[in-house]
Amino acid sequence: MNGDTPPLNSSSQIRRRHILVVDDDPLFRSLMTNVLRHDFEVAVANDGADGFYQALDHVPDLAVLDIQMPGWDGIKTLKAFRAHPVLAKVKVVVLTSDSSRETVLAAITAGADDFVIKTAFSRDEFRGKLNALLRQVSSGKGSEVERQLGEPSRDDSDEAGQLVGAAAATSSTVASWGGSVEVLQEAIDAWE
Repeated sequence: MNGDTPPLNSSSQIRRRHILVVDDDPLFRSLMTNVLRHDFEVAVANDGADGFYQALDHVPDLAVLDIQMPGWDGIKTLKAFRAHPVLAKVKVVVLTSDSSRETVLAAITAGADDFVIKTAFSRDEFRGKLNALLRQVSSGKGSEVERQLGEPSRDDSDEAGQLVGAAAATSSTVASWGGSVEVLQEAIDAWE
């Protein structure tokens, strides 16, 4: 161990949880690493294919996937995770700056456990979502969507409707972002 304290878990594990961050934006990769490195072992990849193969080499407890990436985008990567027997049960949080109904439905359909709108969340909320999913890994419970809805055997259209509604609530923030580096830097500064 490097002297850092392990994340708070319900069990007394010595091993630090492994999180894989897959994002083509070096600024967001750096942001995620800075947010997570104190409590988790963090690996990064700059595209979906690299992330997938890294995950096969060292299976993460949780993956954070950006949706919009060249080549293997987040949806293709998520589908590859869900189709592979070794990675099928890895918890996946999808990051997106696009809160459109189509994007959210595509993520849910592909098997996302949760999603985060890049421009509309705080560091504490993000870490809370990750810790909740990691507790599910420890306890063997279902996805965040299943937990929120209560019933593991669900109708995917109901699940999608609830998550799309949550994403729509943040769409005005996403629409006003505009993608400028200055606004992004302000968001990063607010996180730290």
